[in-house]
Amino acid sequence: MFNVCKTNYRNFPSSLTKLRFLHYSRYLKNINELKESTSNLIPNEIEQNLQRWEKGIKLGFDFSENPNQLQNQWMGLSLECVDFKQLSSAFITLSTKNLSKSQLSSLRLLNLNAGRNLDLKIMEPNNDTIIECAFLFLSGYNLVVKTNIFDASNLRGNIKGKCFDIRLSHNYSLKKAINLFANREEFTKYKGYDAMLYAFKCKKMPNFGDDPDINKFMPLYKNYDSSQLTALSALLNKNRPIAAVHGAAGTGKTLLLAQYLDILSKSDESKDMPIAVISPSTTSLYRLIDLYCSIASKEILKEIPFISMIEFNVAGSYFSIKNQNVLQLVKMASFHNFQRIYDEGTLRISEELRVLSNQSRNQRNSSLTQQMKGLIYEEISKFIKKRRFVFLTFSVSRLQLLEQIGVKFSGVIVDNAERLNEQENWHVILKTVFTFVRLFGDYCRYSKKISNEQSKLDYNKTLLQRLDEDFDVDSNVNFHLNRQYTSNPAIRAWGDSVFYKERKTIPATKFVENMNLNEILKPNIKKNNTLKLVTEPLVLVDISRLEGEWKESMFEPEKVASTNVQYNYEGYRNWGMALITAQHINLLIQNGIDPEEIACPLSSFYHHLILEKIFGILWPHNLSKSKRICSRVPRMLSGLHFSVYIRAFLDNEFASTENDYLKLLTNWNFGLSKAKYQFMLICDSNNLKNNCIPKMEEMLECFQSTRGGIIVGPNDIFPLKNGQFEEIKNLAKKRLREFK
Repeated sequence: MFNVCKTNYRNFPSSLTKLRFLHYSRYLKNINELKESTSNLIPNEIEQNLQRWEKGIKLGFDFSENPNQLQNQWMGLSLECVDFKQLSSAFITLSTKNLSKSQLSSLRLLNLNAGRNLDLKIMEPNNDTIIECAFLFLSGYNLVVKTNIFDASNLRGNIKGKCFDIRLSHNYSLKKAINLFANREEFTKYKGYDAMLYAFKCKKMPNFGDDPDINKFMPLYKNYDSSQLTALSALLNKNRPIAAVHGAAGTGKTLLLAQYLDILSKSDESKDMPIAVISPSTTSLYRLIDLYCSIASKEILKEIPFISMIEFNVAGSYFSIKNQNVLQLVKMASFHNFQRIYDEGTLRISEELRVLSNQSRNQRNSSLTQQMKGLIYEEISKFIKKRRFVFLTFSVSRLQLLEQIGVKFSGVIVDNAERLNEQENWHVILKTVFTFVRLFGDYCRYSKKISNEQSKLDYNKTLLQRLDEDFDVDSNVNFHLNRQYTSNPAIRAWGDSVFYKERKTIPATKFVENMNLNEILKPNIKKNNTLKLVTEPLVLVDISRLEGEWKESMFEPEKVASTNVQYNYEGYRNWGMALITAQHINLLIQNGIDPEEIACPLSSFYHHLILEKIFGILWPHNLSKSKRICSRVPRMLSGLHFSVYIRAFLDNEFASTENDYLKLLTNWNFGLSKAKYQFMLICDSNNLKNNCIPKMEEMLECFQSTRGGIIVGPNDIFPLKNGQFEEIKNLAKKRLREFK
């Protein structure tokens, strides 16, 4: 808990004055008094966790105050406001079109992640207004931020067309986080409070009886293994308040979830209460909807049994939704707002509300305004309750809006749950759920950087990790998938034990289809071209095999910059690896592989920048195709599959501890599960041989020809001519200087 008495303003953040410090101290004191009066309402186990979370959050903000950062320094940019939207929060869109190349580079160096705190300052003389906000995303020329609606209310009438400067901050999130758990009594009123008691072992699990016989639901699906069938049967038992399905990439989590949704859609239970289906990214959410629709019957889909509470995203749907009928269905079911369902009377009320919202704060909070909002909320609530599923990306404000409208869910299902940490998300989910919570994910492949002090608090773990550690492996909460179910049969045949990090012994029995790789290769690959570099499912480019003009110095990692001082992240690039990657991408395109079917995920902005320049030098006519390939980041690939997946690992990505190597294996496994026809790894084979865990060497053996793979050297990919490497490198550096 916070101790106000021991706090001294001299130790307070420099951005706060003594007056603000005193106000802040009184605020904390009131919170503490409220906690003391209500803490006896909840069990001690939960109280201890809440205090641990509070302390960790405070340490997180202290940790962010690094004197080397650009804290409190305005960047000197001129970002024009091109859009302003008022929902439960205010969304401001700023244009970067007028920035120079050097200014764009400095903006990228901030390494902004969603939720990063910024201050906006309007660029007008004698105007000291500062808007505290949180970064959402940077797409094309648009930088979008979110702020409290009241902070932007004074600028609502004249904000568009104005220019703003930005700086890094943390005040916006601090204000929200400091009051996150202030009222302990609120927890006891959650509809999912019982689920919270079970999760913290404060209450014994109920007697939920036998799980249903899965054969009654899906007798035709004989291709699932025992771990998948056991998990699905447990998920269908609604008497289980919590169930977590764990599985590495390629174990069929998304497919299993889609099957689960199909069975739920046919059930008559809780028809009057929808089920929330949450996924952190739009891409993975669309992929799940596409899979669900491919399984569901046409009769059910005719009724449009779901809504998507996000604005339809064309870019996100491009890679995720393959069926055009499903695409049209998602468009019709997408509701960023609900104006198109309003009748004439509701539209008039909505317009009156819009006028009132532009007036004073007292007008906005008047009884008439609240009554009008109630009528609109009632209509929205009735519309949502008619749907079986509500698909949405995880948004606290969106869930709060649903709670305000009066929508309650019979259950909440979270895909990619490894991205949700316990302290900021658990209680938000439990607010809206009546019966059950279902989590799907793999926490091994996602970790968030925290300070040493936070790690001592056992802080910032995901919901999945906490449940996996607090309950036994064979408990009635956690279910681990064992089967490696990838699109590539050659990769699938390796067996699960090579890649899946599991504490239990994985059964030796497998359900692996006997398929000939040549039968599933793309038909437009040139028949007379027998290049193994194109047709082999597994290719390891061993950069230690130096032949011809290739030299060891060409693969020395080049440190470019520190991209994030706070977490000591450093930017690297590798000229040799970039040249090999560019050459192979061009070879694939020449042999008929669609650029949209090639994934080369972003591991370093600086490395991919030189990859783009090299490609533009050698094959300028294909440059636009290369840009699309190299702009994807790994987190956007969840739920998607590609024909070819290329992964180049820089030397600095290899670590020395067993835990780091296991995380590396998990990342490789993610890439392997995405590759339909080929997975290419570019690295030094010595890094696979000489390490602390035997599974790395076992992976190296998978690239042997006897296991369906091939190992080549750089010269097999790109036979360099004398002086060609330096010529390409110098020309690329020249273009990089022009870019700045």
